[in-house]
Amino acid sequence: MLVSMGVKRLMAVLAVLFFVSLSAGAVEILSVDWNAGLGVMVVELDAFPAWGGWRMWVDGVEVPMEGGDGQPVVRPSAPLDQHPSGLFIATTPWVSPLPAGAMPCTGTLQFEIPGVGLTPAAAYDLTGLMCSGASALQSGGASGGVGGTIRQDTVWSGDVWVTSFVFVPAGVTLTIEPGTTVRFKHYRGYTDPGARLSMRVEGTLKAVGTASDPIWFTSDAPDPMNGDWGMLRLVNASSASEIRFAILEFAQQGLNLWNSSPALSDLIVRWNNWEGIYFESYCRPTLERARIYQNGYNGIAMEQFNDVTIRDCYIAESGTHGIHVDASTATIDGCIVEANAAAGLSVDDHGTLVVNGCLVAENETGIQCGEGANTLRIDAGTVLGGNHTDMPSCPETVTWLPGGMPAPSSIAFPMPDVRPYELGYTPGDRQLDRFQYVYPDSDATRTVVNKIGDGLGLTWSVTWDGSAIWTATLWGDVYRLDPATGAVLTHWTFPGPQAWGMTYDGEHLWINDFAEKKVYQMTTSGTVLGSFTIPDPTGGAKGIAWDGQALCIMGWTSSTIYRVDRQGNLLNTIALQGGGGGLAWDGEAFWVPGGRGIERVSATGQSLGSIYACSEGTWDLTWDGQYLWATQRTNENWFDDKLYQIRIGTLQ
Repeated sequence: MLVSMGVKRLMAVLAVLFFVSLSAGAVEILSVDWNAGLGVMVVELDAFPAWGGWRMWVDGVEVPMEGGDGQPVVRPSAPLDQHPSGLFIATTPWVSPLPAGAMPCTGTLQFEIPGVGLTPAAAYDLTGLMCSGASALQSGGASGGVGGTIRQDTVWSGDVWVTSFVFVPAGVTLTIEPGTTVRFKHYRGYTDPGARLSMRVEGTLKAVGTASDPIWFTSDAPDPMNGDWGMLRLVNASSASEIRFAILEFAQQGLNLWNSSPALSDLIVRWNNWEGIYFESYCRPTLERARIYQNGYNGIAMEQFNDVTIRDCYIAESGTHGIHVDASTATIDGCIVEANAAAGLSVDDHGTLVVNGCLVAENETGIQCGEGANTLRIDAGTVLGGNHTDMPSCPETVTWLPGGMPAPSSIAFPMPDVRPYELGYTPGDRQLDRFQYVYPDSDATRTVVNKIGDGLGLTWSVTWDGSAIWTATLWGDVYRLDPATGAVLTHWTFPGPQAWGMTYDGEHLWINDFAEKKVYQMTTSGTVLGSFTIPDPTGGAKGIAWDGQALCIMGWTSSTIYRVDRQGNLLNTIALQGGGGGLAWDGEAFWVPGGRGIERVSATGQSLGSIYACSEGTWDLTWDGQYLWATQRTNENWFDDKLYQIRIGTLQ
């Protein structure tokens, strides 16, 4: 039947809806249509319950409602105070046209609504309107390009050109055949961060090449460089996933894993801006016979409760550490770790590092021990040699084990190190690197008024106390700075390992410790007054703000603000439409990393628009009454100004 809609007052409805009820629900989908003027799908509902926590199902498969730029994003079709009658399915920056292939042309649609249940499934057919018979994602062929959500088991082969974000949901298997080259459309600007494409796998990835026919994940540029595309990311992926005989290069981060333990072997991971491989949390894989070299930060990093075995690998020329172990356990067997700019091996935050028969040579530091009660066990076969210093900070934590296999002088790899091009530097090189880490100081959305913090290194937190700026660095140093000159007014050491987010309530500082999952209450002289566990200790938190009545804690793995009292008791939650990581309150609304760079969000979680970031990576935010301050990553290894004072222009 032809269904009349509220948006018809703006433009003609261009599709016919065919829908059938496949399940029971208190709210029904009345229509699914295509708005050609906006380039979005329009979903009309017979009622609109409270917004927040909704989930979407397409053809019986859950699809994220906040996929980000270039991916499906679902939000009310009007502001909540104007009583929306349904939803738009578009993309960010909101509201941007839905990219081709991001949603199927035909299918069924359902929404799971908290307190209401699952809507009946509505079947729709937008063939010839939203698209002309194309599938959601083709199986290969560089001429057409692929992207969007893969909704059924799919095989890639040959030359695959990725032109929009790829999502593999739970229950779906993507198989990539030997010899396949997956080329991601490159992006080198700063105004459209979602254009830097990635692949996210929550289902099963079978990427198994051979020694003579490896699989490539690379840039599509004729002159490829670091940072051309995002990353290959596995999140809660199936344990049946495999990545073998594969090359990952020219990304922001080569391989990122969260609660995923795929089979990993015979990899080459090189020329990525950040880590080569990052085990973010709760991973327990074995990595064998990998060559990981010339990555901008750590060759391999693991943070937050991983247990990883690394065997017969070569890790070299990293911009920071070869292997960094943080609040995790790593067993390193028969590896060569050499010529890394910081430590060959690093253990921090109550981590455990077991080293068996490894050569750790020609690094700035052989083995480095950081904060917390770390455990370090080294067998007699391990050789430390040619480092500027071998092990200056670890003697009290080391257990020397007798016996063991001798360290290798070289490792034989079955797959040749094929280099059809050379980057010529490790990312982060101040003279040679071509990546744009720092953006223009002024554009239509904002103007940089001042920059301070030169010499402090990576700053993870920032807050304003009414007359000065506070910040905390990678090494746990807390500073109070003159906002005009950056001069140090106060300096003390934070008691926890990772101060990711801080705020000031008019009397005390509140600092979020990412690693310990706690918030510390502290005097401005550095005395601990108390602490409490964050509301979501599994997902973690990064960012905290005082809104005048409560502490607002920004979730790390969820776009949720948790409002708590000073004792940590949960008052309420605010579901954001995306973004997160740092947090500020300007008296009327929040600011979070997201959108085009930094997003302004209402007190109830709706996006109010965004400004472009001032550099690559925004860590934390604060408001000084007139200006927004941001801690910008630029490059983690640079000791440049990283605290930016920003005048807001026109929100996008």
